[in-house]
Amino acid sequence: QAAPNPAPPADPPPAARQPSDLQSRGDRALNRNTVAARVRDARNMIGQLDRRDLAGQAKDDRNRAASLLDLAAQALTRGDLRQADDFANRAAIVAKTLLDAK
Repeated sequence: QAAPNPAPPADPPPAARQPSDLQSRGDRALNRNTVAARVRDARNMIGQLDRRDLAGQAKDDRNRAASLLDLAAQALTRGDLRQADDFANRAAIVAKTLLDAK
């Protein structure tokens, strides 16, 4: 008596895809462009502040905003979009607060 043919092995379950930190080029470009736009906006606000006669704490705050903006530009150059975005937002908040002060 012949042995029955064994059943073909079941297909292994598909490997679970690990979440990826990688983004598509389009997403990265969009994020990079978004962050670069925030840097430009903050730079424009600081430019407006430069046309004002600031003194004391206001001048210190303007300088702090400019330093944060420099850090944002450096992070953007390194490709660290998260840090660039954070620095640009912080610079914009400081600059906007000064611009809104009468």
